[in-house]
Amino acid sequence: MRVGKTDTAKIVENNVILKLSKKIANLSKHIGNLDMDILSNGDKYYVLEMNARFGGGYPFSHLAGVNLPQALIE
Repeated sequence: MRVGKTDTAKIVENNVILKLSKKIANLSKHIGNLDMDILSNGDKYYVLEMNARFGGGYPFSHLAGVNLPQALIE
């Protein structure tokens, strides 16, 4: 990320982030897209911000197989 824009991304499966994301979704009862900035120092994960919008990194998620617009329609 540079100047608030995502230039490149690496798609990885991370069970800690998946579990954290599910917990936030369940607690907030948010439906739809929730863009989150998460940092890790290797041991701990920190949620820096959450935005109910398509963030700059969404195209990378879409290329990795996440078709959120279709999911919202369904």
